[in-house]
Amino acid sequence: MGNLYILMGRERTRKSVTIRALTGFTRCNPLEVRMENGDTKTIYVITSSAQEDARGFRNKVVRINQEGYEWDILPALHPDDKAPGFIQRIPEANRQEIHVVPLGAEGISPDLQQDLSDLQSSHLNICPGIPDSANMPANEIAHQIRGEWGWL
Repeated sequence: MGNLYILMGRERTRKSVTIRALTGFTRCNPLEVRMENGDTKTIYVITSSAQEDARGFRNKVVRINQEGYEWDILPALHPDDKAPGFIQRIPEANRQEIHVVPLGAEGISPDLQQDLSDLQSSHLNICPGIPDSANMPANEIAHQIRGEWGWL
């Protein structure tokens, strides 16, 4: 069973560059990530936000569905009313837990928090946001996120 790790923010909140700092990948790929507890997990990385490349996001999710991969998934999403729909497209086997880090000053609205909670009430973790992400180096953002998610 996999987990869903989401970077959520508007344009220019450094979502894509932070994904690259977390993973080293500039394209969508599966990769191995060592966790703080010593385990290694396979994570499928989707670098561009679903709202900016809906067809590409959909194609990647179709591939995950067809192959039956139970990997963790790391996408970027905007904090809007479309986000829950994109999350619902991801197979339940890949979203046993949902971990969200809000990037940018906007954060996540109470309505969106409720929508996310309705999707995943038992294992939803909305981490403290990083409101100044637009003005921070990507490696500093990634360092904070690794601590929240238990990644090395």
